[in-house]
Amino acid sequence: PVVSGLVVRSAEMETQGGVEGVRRVVVLPPSDFAIDVADTLRDHPSVVVEGFVECVKRERTRETVMGLPIFFVDDPRLRGCEVALGIGSPKQKKYALLAEEKGLKFGTFVHPTARVSGTARLGRGCFIGPKCMVSALCVLDDFVFMNRGSVLGHHTSVGRLATLSPGANVAGHCRVGDGVTC
Repeated sequence: PVVSGLVVRSAEMETQGGVEGVRRVVVLPPSDFAIDVADTLRDHPSVVVEGFVECVKRERTRETVMGLPIFFVDDPRLRGCEVALGIGSPKQKKYALLAEEKGLKFGTFVHPTARVSGTARLGRGCFIGPKCMVSALCVLDDFVFMNRGSVLGHHTSVGRLATLSPGANVAGHCRVGDGVTC
């Protein structure tokens, strides 16, 4: 389903944090790239970025990023939050697995200026950035990151943990493998 420009799954349409229609989001991990992801997520009025998630160095929870707190991955205050993956490199797998082990749930996020065909399928934890295009019958596996202005042609599949860099243009009937950055 599409809700106010964001692609969501039905489980994510439940009331979050007591306010219906609001998506409480934290970005994993607290990195320079995650700052850009958090800033992009703020473009949508139904998303509230509540902070960042650290999986390795607990002492980082004494810091803030963009004036927002850093939570450790096992913090009970993360219950009810969706996680956005804020890293576009192969390190994604490590952070995603650590967060999943702790019970965190990854949301799929589509920027309001992106266009996703109604025939496309997006896996969990995907991030479709500003001015991206996902054409007819594309299939994106889990944790695919499409950075600003990237384009997928019709009938294209993208593997788990793949990253499309800003402006990447993949033609129709292509396959981008697992963990590939293009």
